Amino acid sequence: MQDDLGTGAHVIDINKVTTARFRRWRMGPHEWKVTWNGKLYCHRSKGVSGEAVQRNIEDLRSALNHAEAAGRIRAAPKIPSVDKLLRSAPRSLTLTPKQLGAIVAFADQEPAVQCWLWLMIGTGVRPDAALAFRPSSQWHGAVIDLHPVGWPRTNKRNPVVPVIAPLKSVLEDWPSDAEVRSRKTWWRTMRSKLDIPIAVIPKTIRHTVATHLRNSEVPGEQISALLGHKDLRDRLERTSEIYAHPDPLKMRATCRALTKLWTLVEREADKWRADHLLTITDDNNKIIVKRDRSKR
Repeated sequence: MQDDLGTGAHVIDINKVTTARFRRWRMGPHEWKVTWNGKLYCHRSKGVSGEAVQRNIEDLRSALNHAEAAGRIRAAPKIPSVDKLLRSAPRSLTLTPKQLGAIVAFADQEPAVQCWLWLMIGTGVRPDAALAFRPSSQWHGAVIDLHPVGWPRTNKRNPVVPVIAPLKSVLEDWPSDAEVRSRKTWWRTMRSKLDIPIAVIPKTIRHTVATHLRNSEVPGEQISALLGHKDLRDRLERTSEIYAHPDPLKMRATCRALTKLWTLVEREADKWRADHLLTITDDNNKIIVKRDRSKR
């Protein structure tokens, strides 16, 4: 709408030149107003990061590829990525217990999302495997098999791990409709509402768990076993497809560290709830109001 192409643009108009114009517009100060269903939506930005524009481009690619697969267009155009010089260098981010607590509390009215979060915090499982998790087939008393049923076995192993005490209640109340393909929209909304850095992704929780275990002096072989990595110090020769792992029932240091992290996050979630009121409107818009302490 704010480009020379106007609203009459065609797929064939999406090319290297128009993508570059879009990138410059997004990364610089910009604003827009759009009327939709009788409502006026306004947005103003000081400019976004190269990573944010890259995500826009990836969404556009997905939409075009879907249209091509559905036969609505003949061939999806090639959309260039944002130049690496305009994007931040990769960083190993972690979240604080305060940030994790706010994220968990933000999901209070969405049990399936909250279970997904707690599973990642309590086990360090990969986000995609957590999305497909089903207690009925993967929870076996004192342990969990984090590898979803029917998934192929690859180098990214989803191991059998111990169940810490606070996770058991989450598993017992696991929603029947918790299995979904993606939570991208929820994550982006949460990140915006809670002012979480844009570089934080669901896998950041996994990195946070690993860092907490390392800082808690959990033995390296236990961390490797929990995360599904082969311990590089394991010099046993492989005589079959089975590797030597620590017994998940004997990973006491891991269980203590995970329980401590869980307790810290739970405490911070309670603090966030005490200071904020979250409301979800009929159109699924999430509104956060900070409570007035002076009226208590």
